Amino acid sequence: NEVYFCHHTCKSKLCSSCGIKSQTKVTQNILEKCIKTKHRHITFTVPEDLTIWFKNDLYSDNLLFEAVSDTLYSIVNGKVKKNRKYSWKYSPGFFAFLHTFGRPLNFNPHIHVIIAEQVCDKHGNIKNFNYFNYDALSKRFMKVLLDKMEKYFGKSLFKSTKNEMYLKYKNGFYVNNKLEDDGYKFSSIEELIRYVARYCARPVIAESR
Repeated sequence: NEVYFCHHTCKSKLCSSCGIKSQTKVTQNILEKCIKTKHRHITFTVPEDLTIWFKNDLYSDNLLFEAVSDTLYSIVNGKVKKNRKYSWKYSPGFFAFLHTFGRPLNFNPHIHVIIAEQVCDKHGNIKNFNYFNYDALSKRFMKVLLDKMEKYFGKSLFKSTKNEMYLKYKNGFYVNNKLEDDGYKFSSIEELIRYVARYCARPVIAESR
């Protein structure tokens, strides 16, 4: 039965209506790490059927980051790696942002990726990689994520859900450039980063890694 007033100045990350200072800091930090090449924006979305598994487990969002990372590495290398200790031939460069809510503020965990259209091998050699098959990405992301969820939550608990997902989503989980589909066009990589990073300036509902 106590009331506590906590005062914060404007432009703080704790201010849900502003957060511009944090947004600018995140954007500049990412820009400093970007290489000078063309980048692409890709969105990986969890179907509504699975959101309850992430909502009830505070640590399950790590599965999304791992699934997205393994999906991208497997796509640029043309194969799925079963043993995580095995080193990939090519490494992509990308930033991943977790948005846990959609525009209507409904619980909708999805990851925005900004990826360079170049890959690097272990010797530092760089080559262009600008073809992304979204059908392959969708199916690969579904398989990788479901396998990780089955291992994390337990086969006995998750197996029936996993089978239902394969039957229902025959074309895989939704992976696409949703911003462009919705009519958003960005004139520069900075503009794209600023748009995606603005959610990371708001506490609780988003984070980036």
